[in-house]
Amino acid sequence: MHERHFPFILPAITLIAAAFFLAGPGITGMVTAPTGVGEVTAKIRISTSPDKVIPAGSVIIVTLNDSSKSMPIEEFINLSGEPSERRDGKLPSIKYYGEGYTGTHNYTVDISDLGIRTRLPAGDYVLRTEVVYGSSVITSIQRPVSVNP
Repeated sequence: MHERHFPFILPAITLIAAAFFLAGPGITGMVTAPTGVGEVTAKIRISTSPDKVIPAGSVIIVTLNDSSKSMPIEEFINLSGEPSERRDGKLPSIKYYGEGYTGTHNYTVDISDLGIRTRLPAGDYVLRTEVVYGSSVITSIQRPVSVNP
């Protein structure tokens, strides 16, 4: 009895699989966030130059809405995966002389890799990136960010 039905099994499975792939699994559209919520995507970049250093003990602080992440500059550079260059040098803007990161390098990290909440309700926000050494702000950049669900 099974032998008589065997030649029909492969075509039946093929038709079911084709119908599944052509019709899809039944869920259509992109359902990644509740209505009114969007995902912020951004790259955070720190650049160095050969004539100045970013002090080795500096901290980078990235803030978006009410979510913030602070990490040592060394950790940020390692997270970027780029090679780094450390040597003694100066940063006249804060009267610093000592060991730091220098050279012609760009260290880029995706904001999602920092553990900052990037799923936000629709609206306008400010993304702020600061590099701080002790009580001195080396650089501070603010960019407007719009979330459109």
